[in-house]
Amino acid sequence: MNRVRWLKGQLHVHTSRSFDGRVPPEDMFAAYRLRGFDFLCVTDHDRVWERAAVVDGILVVPGEESTLVRPFPPLGRHLVRLFTTEPVPLLASAHRKLEATRRQGALAMAAHPAWDGNFGTGRWRIEALADPLLDLVEIVNHHSRTGANVALWDEALARRGPALPLWATAVDDSHRPEQVGRAWVWVAVEQTWDLSLPAARLAGMVREALRRGAFYPSTGARAIFRWERDGGRSRVVVEAVPPEDEAAPGVPPRIRLMGKGGRLLVQVEGRRASYAVRGDEGYVRAEVIEPDGRAAWSQPWWIEA
Repeated sequence: MNRVRWLKGQLHVHTSRSFDGRVPPEDMFAAYRLRGFDFLCVTDHDRVWERAAVVDGILVVPGEESTLVRPFPPLGRHLVRLFTTEPVPLLASAHRKLEATRRQGALAMAAHPAWDGNFGTGRWRIEALADPLLDLVEIVNHHSRTGANVALWDEALARRGPALPLWATAVDDSHRPEQVGRAWVWVAVEQTWDLSLPAARLAGMVREALRRGAFYPSTGARAIFRWERDGGRSRVVVEAVPPEDEAAPGVPPRIRLMGKGGRLLVQVEGRRASYAVRGDEGYVRAEVIEPDGRAAWSQPWWIEA
């Protein structure tokens, strides 16, 4: 088995091809490369970026932020279609857009789910987040409060159950240079990562890792999340990686283990936490919060009694 490599990726980026974008594509690509990103997805408003390419040392993958129109443009909530290369009509129904995304082998991500913009039409109702054609949800996006996004994620997880995972992401939703590098995902790929490979193949590695949930969202914190078995017992172990630019040396982070519906299971002040699974949690997920507010979240582990 090849060594796992962690890629720093951005899943929600706008360029001057969006009506509210301010930065030409090549300049936006350079801004992310300078901040140590391995890949980014171009998601301009209702306009598909059609191709994967390696540009000056960073992988650029195609996508689109599509408006789910309700009742007329530009009102409605937003759907990010990752890895899509084919547009869908602007006025197509939400279900048709989700079906087209799945048919194309792309991933569907709910954008800023707790956003109350567009005169209240931008918020994702829990019934929409429970749609089995939805793959991902943004829990960090500056357009809506993270706490409210996470609460919607927990409610959607409880509704969907283990057969329909909904993975959490963190994104910049960047339109201007000062918005670059605020939130991202760390993605684990098991193949050798080599930018000399065809861009479509590299994009495929990232897409499949995202599809499996082999990643975690972050606003700057690093962590190791793992599931351990010891005989007949199972436990979740979380290790917070000390940041290189630690703002408050000696002050430990807060690690929280959460159960189904956002129920707090245990909280630890320190760089390591271990939780012995009882069997009635529904699922277990972890949060790491550094003293300066930088955070990371695990994906959920579903528990069967």
